[in-house]
Amino acid sequence: MHYSLLVLCLTALRAEQIHGRVTDGRSGEALAKVEIKCRESGEFARTGSDGRFTLDIGNAACTLRIATVGYRPVTQKVEGATELDVALMPDTMTKSEAVQVSAGPFATETADSVSLAGNELRNLSSVLADDPLRAIQSLPGVTAQNDFQSQFALRGAGFARVGMLVDGVLLHAPFHAVVGDATDASITNFQGEILETANLILGPIPSQFSDRTGGILDLETRDGNASGLKFRINAGIAAVGGSAEGKLGDKGTWLVAARQSYLQYLLDRLTTEPGLAFEYRDVQAKAAYALTPHHHFSLLLMDGVSSLNRNSVASTLGLNSLDTSSFNSTTAIATWRYTPNATWIVTNRVAYLRERYGEKNKTPSPLEQGFYGEWAWYGGAAKQWGGFGSTDFGGTFRRIREDGYADKLFTPPTPASLLDQFRGSGTLGGFYGRQSWKFKKRLRLEAGARSDWHSGPQPQVVSPYASLTADAWKGGSITASWAQAAQFAEVSQLTSILGRPNLLPERSSQAQLTVQQMFGESTRLRVDVYDRLDRDLIFQPLYDPRFLNAVVFSGNLLAPLQNSQRGYGKGAEIFLQRRSANRLSGWVSYAYAVSRVHDGVLNLSEAIRVRFKELSACLRQLSLDVDDQSKRPVRVRLGSAGAWILRAEKRRHVSFDQFQPTTFAGVSADGFSDQQGFREEEDSIDAVRGGDEYHQLLEHDFR
Repeated sequence: MHYSLLVLCLTALRAEQIHGRVTDGRSGEALAKVEIKCRESGEFARTGSDGRFTLDIGNAACTLRIATVGYRPVTQKVEGATELDVALMPDTMTKSEAVQVSAGPFATETADSVSLAGNELRNLSSVLADDPLRAIQSLPGVTAQNDFQSQFALRGAGFARVGMLVDGVLLHAPFHAVVGDATDASITNFQGEILETANLILGPIPSQFSDRTGGILDLETRDGNASGLKFRINAGIAAVGGSAEGKLGDKGTWLVAARQSYLQYLLDRLTTEPGLAFEYRDVQAKAAYALTPHHHFSLLLMDGVSSLNRNSVASTLGLNSLDTSSFNSTTAIATWRYTPNATWIVTNRVAYLRERYGEKNKTPSPLEQGFYGEWAWYGGAAKQWGGFGSTDFGGTFRRIREDGYADKLFTPPTPASLLDQFRGSGTLGGFYGRQSWKFKKRLRLEAGARSDWHSGPQPQVVSPYASLTADAWKGGSITASWAQAAQFAEVSQLTSILGRPNLLPERSSQAQLTVQQMFGESTRLRVDVYDRLDRDLIFQPLYDPRFLNAVVFSGNLLAPLQNSQRGYGKGAEIFLQRRSANRLSGWVSYAYAVSRVHDGVLNLSEAIRVRFKELSACLRQLSLDVDDQSKRPVRVRLGSAGAWILRAEKRRHVSFDQFQPTTFAGVSADGFSDQQGFREEEDSIDAVRGGDEYHQLLEHDFR
């Protein structure tokens, strides 16, 4: 009897316990080492590898704070023993997506794409500065010319053929540039801090994307923090940036980010060549508001300014040497999203893009000036048919205006010579439709097409798309996809004194076979084999100087633009990746590619051939969480985000086998006919470690 009373007394005095599980709100994966702390008593617990925890809270009410590095903290009040199931969202994800749990970390990807999301995008973008394109350069199939340019080639296709979209809007030249040419850009004019996901479509291009033939980089921005005020400061090698975010009333959020370079000061002290004072700054702002549960509105503004000043060495510059330059780009995107029910979603976007650039010499006289302006509308609707498939359709309308010129100066009284001049406008439009079907949960078929037109004399083009996926065995799938794509000439090319209004749109046909094997939810092995055929590529075949059979061909600066090239790109990629919120995340990949371009005007049997091999590895950054026991906890992240690349490239520059005599723009190629030319080959092996920057992140959360 006394023993039973003692047991009852001990039971009454025993502290009550809270049991629960913490998961990643995006992938549903269990999160380990998450701290669950009671503010009143100071008691805390950490989750195990299965995401579960047990916390003793006594007999009083308790306010729990559930937090870990890289995720938005959650605060919840409990009274007594209870069971909790908590989903934490990465701090780069929008708060509104907390109710959406994907079916694994790769659920947002298709067989034709590779994505970076959340902290992956933020960590890998920190190389010289916060540049999201540096993160993309670490992916398989992507090659960058050097560490000083953001642009990249995708499976042998140049960046001009890769569409870069932000919130569904195709951008023109979103770079901090020395001049208005995207090939001279050094860094993107917006930070990775504002991005939520980056989806790179390497293979056949789906029907909703237009006016690009090489691939698509689809970037989505995130909303601000709906929990309260929050700011971040990030200092890189070349710039310092920061962001602030918070609530906008009860139904909205706001986000502001800005960046200022100090690269000009570093170059002034480190470079052996003076006069490289390159400076850039940018700002991004986004407001999002839910007018009703069915209507969501957002406004994104981005503005960037870059400049170069070489006044310190003006005395050594020639008459046509660049002394000062400036480039300014502004983008505004308004998005309205309507969800009448759980199966329908309608999206409309209106965008305005503006770019201004200029170059001057030391006198100062203009060398080059230009303007680009665009109004655009993008609309689409999607319907889900339960578990059987989906239908989506939409259209685009773009009004573009360009104006610019480039001069070659001479000593007075000789007048300047016009190198290029363009001025005009054009309208591009198109519409698309796509249908997907699911058969017995093991077979998925998708088919679609789009039609695009131009206000000039260019022909209307139709681009079909088809994809078939079979879940052939446990954890394994095979996908075969094929598509055609078209890209119209720029207005600056159609109206240039070097171009002509009837330049044909560039075309490509792409096919890809993908085999993927999943090892659990977090690890996969993927093999891609692809083939892309290109035709009607725009080029200036008589522009470059050449040396052939002891005869110098000096080239022609006024060589006309023509649809003179065709070629192909084919290869294979092997991709082993682990994406997890716990322990190791990253990938190891191997890529082999062959690209070839043939010029029909010069009748070159082999114009450019490139064989490319790449072995790369990328590991995710490690983080630490520090709590100073104050009302404003400080989070410090130290580490390194890096990608190791071993690249072997064999480049056959030029091979003249059959050069037929012809004359263009008053330049004769006589003497080059039926002559066996030269073959120049170059082998190179580079070992590069990209994305290697040690940085410290200071973050305050105000509650």
